[in-house]
Amino acid sequence: MIPDFKTFHRHTSPYVPVPFQDYVCDFFDDWALCRMPYDAMVFIPIQHTKSFLFADRGPAYLVGRDPLTHVGVFGYGEDIVTRAQRNNTRVIESDWYQKEFGWRIAKATASELVFDVPGQDGRWGIFSRAINGAIAGHSARFAIVDDPHKNRESVMSPSIRQTILDNYLGVIEPRSEKIFMVTTRWALNDLPGEIMRIARANPIARQWRVLTMAATNDEGRDSHIVDTATGQQTFLPPYDALVNFRG
Repeated sequence: MIPDFKTFHRHTSPYVPVPFQDYVCDFFDDWALCRMPYDAMVFIPIQHTKSFLFADRGPAYLVGRDPLTHVGVFGYGEDIVTRAQRNNTRVIESDWYQKEFGWRIAKATASELVFDVPGQDGRWGIFSRAINGAIAGHSARFAIVDDPHKNRESVMSPSIRQTILDNYLGVIEPRSEKIFMVTTRWALNDLPGEIMRIARANPIARQWRVLTMAATNDEGRDSHIVDTATGQQTFLPPYDALVNFRG
C-alpha cells in the first residue's frame, strides 16, 4: 500500500512530527491526489519547517507514487533549490524509501535527477530552479514553489518583484499542470498576493485553495482556508502557538 504524505514524512524525518505538520501534510495530499478542485497555497511563519516538509520531501513523495511523473521545485535562489534537490536525493536513496518504492536513480546532477524505470520520456523526474533565474524549457506535472521571496527587502524591490512575477506567469504557470506554493507572506503585493488578485478578478484564471496558519490564533480568526473561486472561508480551531495546534 502506498503511504500517504503524513506517513511518508514520519518515516523520512529525523524529528518527531507535531500536529500542525500532520495537518498540512493532509492538505498537500488533497492537492497531490486531486481531492481538491484547485491549486494550493500554504502560508506559514518563518522557521516552521515549510521547506523541510514540502520542497525537501514533497518531490520524492510524488515521484515515489509515480516514477514517470515530473516535478519542478522553485525557490528564491540557487541555495534553497540546491538544498531541496540534495535532500530529495538523500530521501530517495534511504533504506526506507528503497524498501517502500524501489525506484533507483539512473542519472543525477546538482539540480536534476531521473529514475531508471521503463517508459521515461527523456525529461528529468525532479528538477530544481531559482525563480529569479533562467527557468525556461522545463514542463512539469507538479510544481512546488517554496518561498519565492527571500525576505521583505526582495518584495520591496520593484525590479526583483517584477522578475519573480514575470517568471511565474510566463514560465512556471503555463508549464505546470498543478502548482503548490508554500511561503511566508511579506507584503500584500508579493507573488501570492498578485496571484490571488488575478484569480479573484478572473473566474477562468487558475484558482486556489489557500491555507493560512498564523503563529498564534487565540481567537480563532487568524488561521483559515479560503477558496479564491468561491470566497468561501473556513476558520481553524483556536491555538496559542502553532506547535500547539490541534486540527
